[in-house]
Amino acid sequence: MAGTIELSIENYGIPGKGKTIKELRFICVADASDGSFPVANTGTIAGAPGNSTSFTKLILGWFLHKIIVNPGATAPTVSSDLTMTDKHEIDVFDGNGTDLIHNTDSKASYPMIDGVPSLQPVLGDYILTITNNAVNSAILIVTLIFVPNTM
Repeated sequence: MAGTIELSIENYGIPGKGKTIKELRFICVADASDGSFPVANTGTIAGAPGNSTSFTKLILGWFLHKIIVNPGATAPTVSSDLTMTDKHEIDVFDGNGTDLIHNTDSKASYPMIDGVPSLQPVLGDYILTITNNAVNSAILIVTLIFVPNTM
């Protein structure tokens, strides 16, 4: 069976501020025969809630604050890698997704610019690529946290 990626989004209110935090979650299942994950594009994966035609439209203009990766019931290969490229084809994690994926532990990291943690404005589609997994049907949950500004 070919690998799959599903997206979902949740909004969380900030008490007293009238703002929200957005949590975009990728549920990734690797291919059953070769362990590869499909590439995910926030602009083309179906299922965005409401009247939105894409998940990109729900995060456009927000700022990427943090990434969280969680292994699923069938854990991926330890030290697997991920990149998240923006519309300029730049990895918003600046290489910080290398070896980020673990087979038992949840991990968190930040978007980076020249090795410095930095909020990243969303200006277009994000493309998630997961590499170096060898476990067939591995499950990985990748969560991106977005804030409206520097809070």
